[in-house]
Parts: sequence; structure tokens; C-alpha cells
Amino acid sequence: MTATAREIRSHGCPVLLNGPFTGQIRSPQRWAGWVEALGGPPVRLVWIRTDAATLRHRLTARGLERDRGKLAAFDAFVARMRPDEPPPVPHTEIDNRLSAPVALDEQIARLADALQQDAREAS
Repeated sequence: MTATAREIRSHGCPVLLNGPFTGQIRSPQRWAGWVEALGGPPVRLVWIRTDAATLRHRLTARGLERDRGKLAAFDAFVARMRPDEPPPVPHTEIDNRLSAPVALDEQIARLADALQQDAREAS
């Protein structure tokens, strides 16, 4: 996936990768290496803040077979994912908790505006 993203970026096209990428975002050294493997800056991390209660609620509501193992060993899953712990690398946070003080659509609109402003400044 990284090599494909790098190739697409090399042609000037933006790429969106969606996944936990837990190893990369939890280590500044691994993050820096991954940014280089992706073709270098700019690479932006959008970190989705959640908490255990929201995570359980969303997995249960989703009702997918692939989530059964996560729910069966939920404490271990949460310990691996560390949903309350921001990554130690530069990131933009989207608060996806059920208790988030700002609505999700408003947060996403703000992020989109900031990215558009970045694009205007870069050109």
C-alpha cells in the first residue's frame, strides 16, 4: 500500500490512506521513515480521538462479523489501540467520542477549510 501511495503521489495526485497504522503513528522514528517511504512531506495525519465507551458502542452498532473478536476481548483490544492517547507525531485531531463538545460535521468542515487554505498557500 505504501509503495502504491508513493507512486500515485509521484504523479502529483493526493492520496488518502485509512487505517489504524498503529505502529507508524506511535513511534516518531517509524513515522519519519514512513513519511519518507511515502515520498516525503507533506504527509498529514488525521487522528480520530475516541474512547472505550464510544468504541464499544460503534463496534456493537456496526454488527460486523469481523468485530466479534474485538468485542470478545475488548479490554485487550483497547489496550492495543490506545484510543485516548494522542500520537507523539504531528497530527490533526478529530474528536469522534459520543461526548465530543463539537459536532463531527463541524470538525470535518474546519479540517477541510484548513486543508484548502494549505493548498492555496502551497500553490
